[in-house]
Amino acid sequence: MRKLLVLSIMLALVMLGIQGVGAEEIIVDEVLEPTAWDNLLASFEDWASFKNALMSTFSVAGLIALWKLLGLYKFLKSTKGIEALENFGVRILGKISKKPDLVISIMKLVVEFPIIKQILENGKRKVDMYETELQGKILDIEAKLSAKVFEDDKLPEAIAYLTKLRDEHAKITE
Repeated sequence: MRKLLVLSIMLALVMLGIQGVGAEEIIVDEVLEPTAWDNLLASFEDWASFKNALMSTFSVAGLIALWKLLGLYKFLKSTKGIEALENFGVRILGKISKKPDLVISIMKLVVEFPIIKQILENGKRKVDMYETELQGKILDIEAKLSAKVFEDDKLPEAIAYLTKLRDEHAKITE
């Protein structure tokens, strides 16, 4: 039964491969440059390309290659696969450099650099926001002083507060 099934599949594949392609099927009337999506749709519309794709994908060698790639993918996802990749990388570093431990530590530092850069950018953003708040408070106190909102007993405290705000703003902008 198995031999009959294999022979019938092989016969169907051979029959698909025998039919020739006429020149009128190859000519494309479009002048525009097609996109990848257009190429994919055109390959499904063109019977010869579709047959070629089926023949190459579902050939015995293609199926074996897909099976092996699936096994490799499953192995690399496992913990043993990750360890094997790390060992392979260390062996290559050992052959390339005289001190692979130094190269590995440098690589770890380079990986951490984007994290440090992000932390510094967040800190700079917070400092900029703090500076904006200080400028707003300074403008608010100056406006209240020019409008003479403060009573005579609170005026020295407001001026002292304004001085502290200006000193703090000067420290930040230095």
